[in-house]
Amino acid sequence: MYTHESGKRAADPNDRAHDHLAAAAVRACSPDDVAGTVRVLASMADEAYLLPLAAQISRDSYGNPLTDTPDHQLAWATWRDAHNLGARLGDVIDALRHAADAAP
Repeated sequence: MYTHESGKRAADPNDRAHDHLAAAAVRACSPDDVAGTVRVLASMADEAYLLPLAAQISRDSYGNPLTDTPDHQLAWATWRDAHNLGARLGDVIDALRHAADAAP
């Protein structure tokens, strides 16, 4: 099972890994467990949670983040990593939903 929109086998190893693990989780867990997990992950991936982190970033007059002090670097890196984690969670959510929809 692979999630490529065309229905063809996905060539990207990252996509294939997500699909493989999601399918295994769907086989090992109840539909209610999978649905609950998707809800929790979707909550974590909500971009609204990034707003307080973004507010901690100091910016120059052009809107670029300042990174000239350890506190500035930490604020920027924390937001960046949270943003990247949200994107990764979105990939996991998509794979779980697809696997659940394809499950017998």
